[in-house]
Amino acid sequence: MKQTLQNTIRIGIIHEYAMVRTLLKDYLSEQANFELHAVCDSTQQFMEHAASQRIDVLLFDYSLPSVKIADELRHIKSELPGLRIILLSAEKHITPDGNLLAEYISGYASAAISPEDLFDMIRRVAEERLLISQQSAPSNTPAQLTEREIMVLQMLWEEKTNREIAEKLFLSVKSIEKMRLDIKEKLSAHSLIGMLKKGLERQIISIGEEKQTTSSCSE
Repeated sequence: MKQTLQNTIRIGIIHEYAMVRTLLKDYLSEQANFELHAVCDSTQQFMEHAASQRIDVLLFDYSLPSVKIADELRHIKSELPGLRIILLSAEKHITPDGNLLAEYISGYASAAISPEDLFDMIRRVAEERLLISQQSAPSNTPAQLTEREIMVLQMLWEEKTNREIAEKLFLSVKSIEKMRLDIKEKLSAHSLIGMLKKGLERQIISIGEEKQTTSSCSE
């Protein structure tokens, strides 16, 4: 059961090249519910802007020169833990380390991704942030799954292996295994069959909508 995101999404950009920053800003600004803020060429510049305004999603240049990506992302997330980060790469087939994704990144967009899929990824990532924020207050209701966990559960329903899921989400197999344990705990299930049963009962799993669930970006 998919929720529709109505809130304005405030987007930041860190990219080395001014032309890319300008093109992204102009193109994304034309999309409904998108607002561009803190369009910068360095992490330091972005953090100065982000200190005084809310940013929901950051598009981060994966190929910034002389930068240790993990250190930069760790610094950003330590200061802005609620920020969702999407890595941008000019290459078509470079996949970042799965552990990097699991710890700091909500999405990865290569040069092969279409504009429509990038827009969809931004909305999905922002929706996950909002869902988590809504869950922050104490509640007696069962823990809810994140957007990515829902995608994993859906693909398990489609009988995909951990490796196939990992390749689809640009994660490591170990990250998928950890996510499966988290899903099992949140659903109070004791086995894969139990997870799928709870997913069906709560209408988390979409029957007959496999293509829609697993084709969020081009390769």
